[in-house]
Amino acid sequence: MSFGTGALQYADAGQGGLPVVLVHGWACSGEFWKEQLGPVSAGRRVLVVDLPGHGGSASAGPFTQEAMAKAVLAVMDDAGVERAVLVGHSMGASVIRRVAVLAPQRAAGLVLVDGAILFPPADAAASASWREEMERFAAEFEGEQADATTASFINAMHAPATPQALKDWVLARMLATPVVVRHGAMQGFVQAALDPLPAVTAPTLAVYAASEDTPPNLEPLLRQLFPALEYHLLSGPGHFLMLEDPARFNTMLQAWLENAVR
Repeated sequence: MSFGTGALQYADAGQGGLPVVLVHGWACSGEFWKEQLGPVSAGRRVLVVDLPGHGGSASAGPFTQEAMAKAVLAVMDDAGVERAVLVGHSMGASVIRRVAVLAPQRAAGLVLVDGAILFPPADAAASASWREEMERFAAEFEGEQADATTASFINAMHAPATPQALKDWVLARMLATPVVVRHGAMQGFVQAALDPLPAVTAPTLAVYAASEDTPPNLEPLLRQLFPALEYHLLSGPGHFLMLEDPARFNTMLQAWLENAVR
């Protein structure tokens, strides 16, 4: 389907029940939901989105958070899905949060999968300094150092026990995302972090991977943004927990879909 400066690709599987829309993270694609598509679509309709410039979706940009969110809504429109549960991994969690803000009536619930939700400082001076630091960070994802920066960034997300085969699979696919998309999407993510978005009142499941970088107050921080929150912190898997421990994640997701959203 056409969208903006290019075209969006999405998979459409299953039928019945409240639909689920799966949204991948930064530099990823719908393929990162390969362990969820079959189990979830066995009992309900599932849309798997390739965000603009990612996977099979061609685009010249912009790669802002708003453009990403509007792409998700465009896919729902094209598929005739009025209301769905939105599932987002990593940066995809930030995207689905924005979808729920833009069109709250269309988000029956949200699932944040090790979601990249930034919490900038409230103080004005500290906030300005934080933005400058984050913009310098985003700038490292362009130019000759882009692939090295991407590889270092990705490798730091894995847990000690993450299988090497999965690390290799993830890295190869993320490096296949064009540099202009990686840089643009990271820039868009950082620039949107200070947007004053309201809280999302829809039922929300948050499943995070425990690591030394997990803030000790992550749950209350998330609860400020998503008051109807169910929170889980998983020990063992790394950032790509839905690929690394799909049985545990899928069981948790299915139970929540059955009991928490209507």
